[in-house]
Amino acid sequence: MTDLGTSMNARRRIVATTSALMLASAPILAADTKQAAANTAVPTAGITYASYSSPAQQLETRDALMSRPAGTVAWSARIAYTEGELFNPATGRMDTVRLRSYQGVGVDPEVPFVPPAIYLRPGDTFLFNLKNDLPADDPSCIDHGDINIPHCFNTTNMHVHGLWVSPAGNSDNVLLSLRPGADFTHEYNIPADHPAGTFWYHPHTHGSTALQVSSGMGGPLIIRGERLPGPDHTGDIDTLLRTPDGAPIGERIMTLTQIAYACGPRQSDGSIDIKTDEAGFWICDEGDVGMVEGYNQFGMFENFDTPSGIPDVRIRWEVSGRHTAINGRVIPTIEGVTAGDIERWRFIQAGVSGSISVSFRRFTGDKSDLKYSAGDVGQRDAYVGDLCGGAEVEQLSIALDGLTRSRINVQKRTMLHPGYRDDVLVAFPEPGLYCIIDNDAPKNENIRMQEKQRQLLGFVRVGGSPDALKVESPKAHIQSFLVDAARTHMPESIRTRVADELAADDMRLTAFTAHESLLEREVDNYQTLGFDTFIVEDAPKNEFVVGELELAPGKLPKLIEPDEFVAGRVDRTLTLGNIEEWTLAAFTEGHPFHKHVNPIQIVSIIDPDTGVDVSKFDSGSVYAGLSGQWKDTVFLPTNLFGAPYVVTVRTHYRRYIGTFVLHCHILDHEDFGMMQVLEVVMPAVPGGGDHSAHGH
Repeated sequence: MTDLGTSMNARRRIVATTSALMLASAPILAADTKQAAANTAVPTAGITYASYSSPAQQLETRDALMSRPAGTVAWSARIAYTEGELFNPATGRMDTVRLRSYQGVGVDPEVPFVPPAIYLRPGDTFLFNLKNDLPADDPSCIDHGDINIPHCFNTTNMHVHGLWVSPAGNSDNVLLSLRPGADFTHEYNIPADHPAGTFWYHPHTHGSTALQVSSGMGGPLIIRGERLPGPDHTGDIDTLLRTPDGAPIGERIMTLTQIAYACGPRQSDGSIDIKTDEAGFWICDEGDVGMVEGYNQFGMFENFDTPSGIPDVRIRWEVSGRHTAINGRVIPTIEGVTAGDIERWRFIQAGVSGSISVSFRRFTGDKSDLKYSAGDVGQRDAYVGDLCGGAEVEQLSIALDGLTRSRINVQKRTMLHPGYRDDVLVAFPEPGLYCIIDNDAPKNENIRMQEKQRQLLGFVRVGGSPDALKVESPKAHIQSFLVDAARTHMPESIRTRVADELAADDMRLTAFTAHESLLEREVDNYQTLGFDTFIVEDAPKNEFVVGELELAPGKLPKLIEPDEFVAGRVDRTLTLGNIEEWTLAAFTEGHPFHKHVNPIQIVSIIDPDTGVDVSKFDSGSVYAGLSGQWKDTVFLPTNLFGAPYVVTVRTHYRRYIGTFVLHCHILDHEDFGMMQVLEVVMPAVPGGGDHSAHGH
């Protein structure tokens, strides 16, 4: 571990489109019988190939997916540079971009740097073939003498984020490195009892993860289920979300990406000398091509030479003037929504380092003001204030990180930190135009301790008869629909229970939660973990560390034994079958904690100022409603002074042995070393060897 004795004094903590565009959802990959493309890396006999279907065919294709037995599905992706365009609201024109991307069947030619959605079902075997056609001449692939300095930006691999699958071999093994020229097939065996839900896939090679994901290399991966609940087992919420005639309700995938492209001359290491305007915003002139080529395009912007003498410290994303995209399109208008219709919106925060708080408000401005060209954050906030003044539309959250909640949470804002997913049911109360807004939030509710102002993400055009009855309460409307759906579609043996739970004030979903609660189970072992970041003077980079916690009653935790990622070292040895309780904290600024393979159940989130558990449903906190819920990524917040909230979670090492990782899901933090390697081993055999877990 790092010796802090002599060096601590040298450190200080770090205080695409027009409004007329139709956007139904991301392109869909679903199984059918067409052989979409040759795949010489995998056998062809008996394989169902994934193929693209147009938006008009998506529902039919999804039904076909559920009508077939579980089997083998394959998709091939060529990884290469791809040219496309992104709308730049600051200039009002399209910028040409050249980005690393997945190219294969299902990629939308209008946004070719955005990968398609992949639909699977429990019991499937998914063969994901990757051919790395990025240039072998990679100026970033040099030996820095420190593995935690980003490097080898053309080397890649694949992570299926949130899937409960093996981390070994050619499955979800993020310790693999596929260099240019590699042709490799990942094989994911989806268990027959895998939860249905919203997951996603993205590259995860240490040293290039943030750069590749920031290029748009992250796509939805949806597991669909048709298992009905019963008196002694749970089922898939998909079986409830059906219209009276049995058809699935409408749904939309909303993949939020933050493509930090820049223009300017290339430097010797391949990075870009970023061109800016007088205000400091990144610019691309006519004929320029925007790219993502260096870690100077991420992290923090620090200017200590300001006229006021007050340092200007902001996220580079904010400084850039770039905008969050929805399915690869900037400020899109989503069409095809009807007032009163209940839809499932699957939000995926596939950005590298931004916290996004999504709400819907009725547009109250003049339709001639639809052209959005705001530049700085103040202008963006003013635009939202002037033109999006309607009441916030209620959202009913039914799943977090793809895992169905134990009870529905009614919220007007959906908070999405990097890696998060949230499935919400939405019913727009009346026809008209609505704004999709990324809301303001105080420093301690965002990663990197940055106060955030509002900005526009897009519009929703809601149709329907102006004379139709207005939905006075979306919550009551959706709740009534769910109760009726339970009485119509649930098995007789459980129908009354499901309907009664949904009709209650807390709208329970206990018939659809996939994982058994660990809150009343006996704990086999305890772990502690803390994240922190240090600036090291006269060093090539800051330190991004993971350590243990020193815990004492009545006192805030302290970080001890901090260290960066070390290749080849196993940091924690865990025992198959064990239930563990982890105490987590972040220092100075918030960090999202993500652990691969096995999901985590939130026990409590303790506010350092009050000692109150703010995860309870009635806490009134932005973290309310998380108590008892399952996730794979959880934000570890701090207060305004950088003191840590104490987050307690539990996890169960079921089924899989092997080596995998945990890390901060601010992906440049992971690339800089904020990651540990875990290994799950077989339990000790009586009279044989002992595999003891590392913990307290």
